[in-house]
Parts: sequence; C-alpha cells; structure tokens
Amino acid sequence: MAAKARPQDIVVDFLSGHGDFIQPKTEKGLEPKPGVFIFCCPDYDRKEHNKTGISTDLLVEKLSKIRCRKLVLLDACHSGEAASADLVRRLAPDAKGRTVIAACRPQAQASEHEKDNHALSTNALL
Repeated sequence: MAAKARPQDIVVDFLSGHGDFIQPKTEKGLEPKPGVFIFCCPDYDRKEHNKTGISTDLLVEKLSKIRCRKLVLLDACHSGEAASADLVRRLAPDAKGRTVIAACRPQAQASEHEKDNHALSTNALL
C-alpha cells in the first residue's frame, strides 16, 4: 500500500476488538515511562504483547510509511492511549492528513452493545 498510495488518497484503518494498556516499570526516582496501547490479536498473550498484539509503535511504523491522508478508527479498550497527541504527530510528521478516533480514554474500557456484540462506537459507525 505504501508503494501505491498517492498524496490525494486516504487510507482508513479500522481496528475493532480487544485492547490492552501496558505500563512499563519505572525505576525508583526516575520519571515514569509512558504507557503503550496494544491491540490484541486472537492469540494475545500479555507476557508476549510485542509478538501477539499490535502496539502503538508498530501501528505508527507501518502507517507512517504510507504517504497520504489517514483515518484510524480504534474500537478497543484503552484505545485513547493510541490517539495521544504524540501518536498523531508521528503518524504524519508533516502535520497533514491525520485523524485518529478512539472509542474511549487511555485507561478506560470501551462499552459493548448487549444485543449484537459490537462495541458502541462500531455500532455508531455501522
């Protein structure tokens, strides 16, 4: 996609499922490190989150190579962490064509609709 995308194109990346928030351990007396949003893949293992999930860093790495406008829709718990200002800046360093919509705040749970198993933000989108 990165090779084919043109500046006038738009890429929509929609991830709906489970999310996790990993808070790295901070050594005593040092500034706390920022937490990381992980989109949980089907075989997600929290101990192996870099291998079994899609981290904010991996998402940015892949999407930043696509030189066009991007809309990222994240419907997962803790997805607000991925919508942080730093992620948005890294997604489009030239400050053009980036939008991230998250289902909830960084350390919050996304709500599901009780009848159809979709999250509320997915229901709104559908």
